Amino acid sequence: MKRALEEIKEKFQPDRIIIETSGSAFPAPIAWQIREMESSGFHLDAILTVIDCINFCGYEDTSYTARLQAQYTDLILLNKWEHISERQLDIVIDHVNELNTDTPKINVDSNTGINPE
Repeated sequence: MKRALEEIKEKFQPDRIIIETSGSAFPAPIAWQIREMESSGFHLDAILTVIDCINFCGYEDTSYTARLQAQYTDLILLNKWEHISERQLDIVIDHVNELNTDTPKINVDSNTGINPE
């Protein structure tokens, strides 16, 4: 990953790089790698977790990675919330709160997204 990030930085000079790992990676090793690259000009702003509200209750009990992602994050983005009932959303939020009560949760509208500020 280090080599890939350095290549992106050199080739494109981006203001920000977002690494999306939902469903595939535990965030701690990735965060550690980025913190190790601070001397190269990289800085970890936050770890975000995207929760698929339609499918979360089906895999949060069985996926170790999904549970870890919900626990070790700075912000939880609730995706596809507008496609389920209010009751189903309450159930998803209850399940997420069992894993992580302190982290802010934001409903992400599929048409407008969220303001990055």
